[in-house]
Amino acid sequence: MPNGAQGGLLHLKYRKGKIEKGVVGSLTLGVDPGATHDGTDL
Repeated sequence: MPNGAQGGLLHLKYRKGKIEKGVVGSLTLGVDPGATHDGTDL
């Protein structure tokens, strides 16, 4: 599966001709584990 800017962040899947049966979506997010936020920039 491609990543981020190359492949897009949102992927939707459904059966061709059967969209009324439902859509499955996945969203790719990046998280910086070293980042901190104290809420003062609001």
